[in-house]
Amino acid sequence: MYCPVCKNKRINHIETCPKCGFKYKPIKWVVITKEYPPNDMIIESLLKSASIPVKLFKRAVSGFPVAIGPLAEVEILVPENRAEDANIIINDINNDYPDTTLSEDE
Repeated sequence: MYCPVCKNKRINHIETCPKCGFKYKPIKWVVITKEYPPNDMIIESLLKSASIPVKLFKRAVSGFPVAIGPLAEVEILVPENRAEDANIIINDINNDYPDTTLSEDE
Protein backbone atom coordinates (compact mmCIF):
# COMPACT_ATOMS: atom_id res chain seq x y z
CA MET A 1 0.00 0.00 0.00
CA TYR A 2 1.08 3.54 -0.65
CA CYS A 3 0.44 6.92 0.93
CA PRO A 4 -2.48 8.57 -0.90
CA VAL A 5 -0.73 11.97 -0.76
CA CYS A 6 2.94 11.42 -1.64
CA LYS A 7 2.79 7.80 -2.93
CA ASN A 8 5.53 6.76 -0.49
CA LYS A 9 5.40 3.02 0.33
CA ARG A 10 3.44 2.50 3.53
CA ILE A 11 4.83 0.42 6.38
CA ASN A 12 1.88 -1.44 7.97
CA HIS A 13 2.53 -0.64 11.63
CA ILE A 14 3.20 3.09 11.12
CA GLU A 15 0.18 5.41 11.50
CA THR A 16 1.78 8.52 9.96
CA CYS A 17 3.61 8.76 6.64
CA PRO A 18 7.29 9.46 7.43
CA LYS A 19 7.69 11.45 4.18
CA CYS A 20 4.72 13.85 4.17
CA GLY A 21 3.11 13.42 7.63
CA PHE A 22 -0.26 12.15 6.33
CA LYS A 23 -2.16 10.37 9.13
CA TYR A 24 -3.44 6.99 8.02
CA LYS A 25 -6.71 5.62 9.34
CA PRO A 26 -6.06 2.62 11.55
CA ILE A 27 -6.82 -0.60 9.71
CA LYS A 28 -9.31 -2.90 11.40
CA TRP A 29 -8.44 -6.52 10.62
CA VAL A 30 -11.16 -9.19 10.70
CA VAL A 31 -10.97 -12.98 10.64
CA ILE A 32 -12.58 -14.28 7.45
CA THR A 33 -11.89 -17.98 7.94
CA LYS A 34 -9.99 -20.54 9.98
CA GLU A 35 -7.98 -23.11 8.06
CA TYR A 36 -5.29 -25.75 8.41
CA PRO A 37 -2.14 -26.13 6.32
CA PRO A 38 -1.76 -26.22 3.35
CA ASN A 39 -5.11 -24.50 2.67
CA ASP A 40 -3.96 -21.38 4.52
CA MET A 41 -1.15 -20.87 2.02
CA ILE A 42 -3.49 -21.35 -0.93
CA ILE A 43 -5.93 -18.75 0.36
CA GLU A 44 -3.12 -16.35 1.27
CA SER A 45 -1.72 -16.61 -2.26
CA LEU A 46 -5.11 -16.05 -3.91
CA LEU A 47 -5.89 -13.04 -1.73
CA LYS A 48 -2.50 -11.47 -2.40
CA SER A 49 -2.91 -12.05 -6.14
CA ALA A 50 -6.19 -10.08 -5.87
CA SER A 51 -4.28 -7.25 -4.08
CA ILE A 52 -6.04 -7.95 -0.79
CA PRO A 53 -3.72 -7.50 2.21
CA VAL A 54 -3.70 -10.62 4.37
CA LYS A 55 -2.32 -11.67 7.75
CA LEU A 56 -2.07 -15.21 9.10
CA PHE A 57 -2.38 -15.92 12.81
CA LYS A 58 -1.29 -19.45 13.74
CA ARG A 59 -2.11 -21.10 17.00
CA ALA A 60 -2.00 -24.56 18.49
CA VAL A 61 -5.09 -26.72 18.34
CA SER A 62 -6.51 -27.20 21.83
CA GLY A 63 -5.17 -30.37 23.36
CA PHE A 64 -2.09 -30.34 21.14
CA PRO A 65 0.91 -28.12 21.96
CA VAL A 66 1.69 -27.62 18.27
CA ALA A 67 1.63 -24.14 16.72
CA ILE A 68 3.03 -25.10 13.32
CA GLY A 69 2.56 -28.01 10.99
CA PRO A 70 -0.55 -29.98 10.06
CA LEU A 71 -2.25 -29.53 13.44
CA ALA A 72 -1.90 -25.75 13.57
CA GLU A 73 -5.12 -23.81 13.16
CA VAL A 74 -4.61 -20.65 11.10
CA GLU A 75 -6.86 -17.61 11.29
CA ILE A 76 -6.84 -15.64 8.07
CA LEU A 77 -7.36 -11.90 8.54
CA VAL A 78 -7.99 -9.14 6.01
CA PRO A 79 -8.83 -5.45 6.39
CA GLU A 80 -12.50 -5.04 7.26
CA ASN A 81 -13.17 -3.03 4.10
CA ARG A 82 -11.90 -5.95 1.94
CA ALA A 83 -13.63 -8.81 3.82
CA GLU A 84 -16.51 -9.08 1.33
CA ASP A 85 -14.09 -9.38 -1.62
CA ALA A 86 -12.06 -11.99 0.26
CA ASN A 87 -15.16 -14.03 1.10
CA ILE A 88 -16.18 -14.03 -2.57
CA ILE A 89 -12.79 -15.50 -3.49
CA ILE A 90 -13.08 -18.18 -0.80
CA ASN A 91 -16.64 -19.05 -1.86
CA ASP A 92 -15.49 -19.34 -5.48
CA ILE A 93 -12.81 -21.81 -4.40
CA ASN A 94 -15.35 -23.87 -2.46
CA ASN A 95 -17.72 -23.90 -5.45
CA ASP A 96 -14.98 -24.88 -7.92
CA TYR A 97 -13.48 -27.55 -5.65
CA PRO A 98 -16.25 -28.86 -3.36
CA ASP A 99 -14.13 -31.78 -2.10
CA THR A 100 -11.58 -29.46 -0.49
CA THR A 101 -11.64 -28.56 3.19
CA LEU A 102 -11.57 -24.81 2.65
CA SER A 103 -14.18 -23.44 5.03
CA GLU A 104 -16.10 -20.26 5.60
CA ASP A 105 -15.79 -18.34 8.85
CA GLU A 106 -17.82 -20.16 11.47
